[in-house]
Amino acid sequence: MTNVSLASQSYTLVIDTGSSDTWVASTRFRCLSPSTRRRLPQSSCGFGKLFNISDSPTFETIPTHDFSVQYTDGEYLLGEMGTEELEVGGWRTRQTIGVVERGWWIGDGLSSGLMGLAYPTLASGVNDLNYTSIAFTLFEDGTVPSIFSLALSRPSVDNPVAGGLLAIGGIPDIPLDGDFVSVPIQPIISDQYAFYSVPVDGIAVTPPEGWIPPTRRRQRKTRPFHRPLHRQTTNNQTHIFHLTSSRAHQNPQADPGSSSEDSGLEMIIDSGTTLIYVPWDIAAAIGSFFVPPAIFNETSNLWIVHCDAALPDIGVIIGGKLLKIDPRDLIGPGGGTMVTKNHDGVAGGVTKTQMCVPSIQGRVSGDSVLGDAFLKSVVAVFDVGVNEMRFAQRAPY
Repeated sequence: MTNVSLASQSYTLVIDTGSSDTWVASTRFRCLSPSTRRRLPQSSCGFGKLFNISDSPTFETIPTHDFSVQYTDGEYLLGEMGTEELEVGGWRTRQTIGVVERGWWIGDGLSSGLMGLAYPTLASGVNDLNYTSIAFTLFEDGTVPSIFSLALSRPSVDNPVAGGLLAIGGIPDIPLDGDFVSVPIQPIISDQYAFYSVPVDGIAVTPPEGWIPPTRRRQRKTRPFHRPLHRQTTNNQTHIFHLTSSRAHQNPQADPGSSSEDSGLEMIIDSGTTLIYVPWDIAAAIGSFFVPPAIFNETSNLWIVHCDAALPDIGVIIGGKLLKIDPRDLIGPGGGTMVTKNHDGVAGGVTKTQMCVPSIQGRVSGDSVLGDAFLKSVVAVFDVGVNEMRFAQRAPY
């Protein structure tokens, strides 16, 4: 999240590199049920401070266009469009924004809206209004270098709200553990760019002590439309899953800096997504490295794992460089409670186990995504001037 000024009033917005629109919730906002569209208490959508158009002397409505946006997790927002004086990081500009008045949103109780930083192609009404995302608005006049960087941080005792650094026009000066690696941003067609999509060589996994290869234990049930990955492994050996658009190739003896000829699955760098999404069979394979292994919850459509499970070491290989994910970001809450019957002769005895959600989840369709679980361990540089991204491992914090 970052603080921005709208009409000289401060608001907290979610930073989203996976979309292009900047929007803020109105004081007139109506929270609607995602299933029935019936009105809910405004607090159900979890917004922080709300924007009052009537109090802004600088807001100008665009009467010919309405604002409308929908996200893949079912959130949707409707409202009006206009232009407003916006300031972020000391840079001021006049920006086209959405002021949302109804819809469904899963908020955090702190943020007032969202600031999209993706390429202008994804902006609402971009063809008619010819407007860009806020970053590109700042870049267009030439006063700000065409580059921005993110260094997201996880919550801590001293700072209970997740934050980090957004550097517009440069790179934040924070401790690093190694050099930057550069990879090209992939266009959607020819020279047209939309998402920050980059080639990823693979995912490296080193199992924890006590891990038993699946060939030595009873195979868990897998989805019928995916074949189990073949394993030739020994305990505590790093496994490299080379990524392709169709399947994973597991090479237990590969160097993390190497890549196969058919590797290079494109993944979207998206700060608006909490988790990491990869092809389903890769997520299933990685889940088997937890001790005890992850299980698939058909109800939530998520892999879940014991909250006290032994964790593997996991890293993402980009441009031949291994970027490790901090163990604290490998699982999170939300897996519910698993109830199992005891077999100790006590009638009605059950055991309740708290379950967590691994940060690497499977996708059956759609794009593969590197979300916040990855971004909290790196500095990500979005050099849109040359359509390139750079990554460096952050020093432990």
